[in-house]
Amino acid sequence: MTYVLSDIHGHLRRFRSVLEQIRPGPEDVLYVLGDVIDRHPDGIRILTALMASPYVRMIPGNHEDMMLRALDGGYDLGRREDMRAQAHALALWYANGGEETHRSVERLGEGTRKRIFAFLRSLPLHMDVEVGGIRYRMVHAAPEEMTPEGEDARQFALWERIMPEDPLPGDVTVIFGHTPTIHYQESTPLRIWYGNRRIAVDCGSGYPEITPPCGRLACLRLEDMKEFYSEM
Repeated sequence: MTYVLSDIHGHLRRFRSVLEQIRPGPEDVLYVLGDVIDRHPDGIRILTALMASPYVRMIPGNHEDMMLRALDGGYDLGRREDMRAQAHALALWYANGGEETHRSVERLGEGTRKRIFAFLRSLPLHMDVEVGGIRYRMVHAAPEEMTPEGEDARQFALWERIMPEDPLPGDVTVIFGHTPTIHYQESTPLRIWYGNRRIAVDCGSGYPEITPPCGRLACLRLEDMKEFYSEM
């Protein structure tokens, strides 16, 4: 079976709740569309488990990209310009919930940190799969082909928000995270949203547990479009 989820955001209880429902095995594939880390405390723990899993296929999110820019940006800290660039990258990451993830990374050994950074840098920006005669393009935020001329395709693919009327490339159905589905429909708790050749699966796992709107982790099985939701 083919499963898709996105934007775990370090919420281990919600992630375990979904895994207990889908119970992926050797013949299954679980596509994870980025933003495994930040906002909740267990992002690095979840990320290292995904790295070791034989059935997981992953693409990066903007939160993984922010971590790489802040901690593995190749800065020469003897140069003032690089010091400023790293400080800006770190401030942006912290403003988006990265401080607790940073503390987790600092507790890791240097070898483990390097393996995580190398793994994240090796990931593609999208993955394609065909299930039941339907071609799916899985992205974190948006397909690179939609990037306006002159803009950075990687940053567009990791940060842009797909609108219901945006033209999409080719004849694929785009599955994406990044934008919580409350931006497309009113639902409490949040649910997976279906538009014209587009499916949004970020149901707000990054949200706090006690503050409305009610977020949770969502997972979609492509063979029969069955939806799975974590405890809130």
